[in-house]
Amino acid sequence: PVTPKPPKRKIKAVYVGPSWCLTPADRGLCSANVTRFYFDSVSMKCLTFSYSGCGGNENNFTSRQSCRRACRKGFIQKRVKRRIKER
Repeated sequence: PVTPKPPKRKIKAVYVGPSWCLTPADRGLCSANVTRFYFDSVSMKCLTFSYSGCGGNENNFTSRQSCRRACRKGFIQKRVKRRIKER
C-alpha cells in the first residue's frame, strides 16, 4: 500500500514589530561619523552604518543588542499550506 504524502507547507516570515524597523538606514544631515546599527529587513540582521549625528529615522540604534531587542523579535514564522490542484 502507498501512503499518501501530507501537503507541503511553506514557511513565511510575517513582520508584526515596529514599522520603523522596516525603513532603510538613513545617515542623516550632519557631518559626524558615528557607528550605529540598523535593522535590515531583507537579511533580518542588525547591521552597522555610519550616522552623521543628526536627522535620520528611528531605525538607528546605539548597540546591536538594542537593535535586535526592538526589531528581530517582530518576525514570526507562519506556515502556509500549499494546495495541490487535482486534475
